[in-house]
Amino acid sequence: MRSIRPSLQAALANALSKRSLSASAVVSNFCTNGSQSDLVSGAPPELLHRPVRIYPLTKSTMQSAEGKTKRWMVDWNVLQGSGRWEDRLMGWTSSADYIQGTSLAFRSEKAVYFVEKQGWRYKIDEPKKIRIPPKNYANNYAHVPGKLGIHHTK
Repeated sequence: MRSIRPSLQAALANALSKRSLSASAVVSNFCTNGSQSDLVSGAPPELLHRPVRIYPLTKSTMQSAEGKTKRWMVDWNVLQGSGRWEDRLMGWTSSADYIQGTSLAFRSEKAVYFVEKQGWRYKIDEPKKIRIPPKNYANNYAHVPGKLGIHHTK
């Protein structure tokens, strides 16, 4: 019982002493209430005050189809003064922030529901609409007055 937060521990002890509810019923009651789901999540208290960013996963440059781009990612913003330093041997950036490299993936917009259920503050980055201007094949052969463009192959 030490890993459970004190308010949940008190509710469990109260319910078990009255023998009115089982422990699983008390925990499920806490989980259905959105503001108190953090009591049983196991997340450290300082994580509750960090804002998260929700954004759609973009396709990689090696990918032409949009097959794996229907995912939404949740990650935590980097803290100011989070103890960053550069490794002198390899030149890698290190950090004392343990949650910085953590992200969660969701298959739909249920990421917002999950974040609200946890009671975290969030910001949604909407995907940017890319507008490809219409092109005309005849423009490849259009005469443009001025200096000729010479393209060297070697």
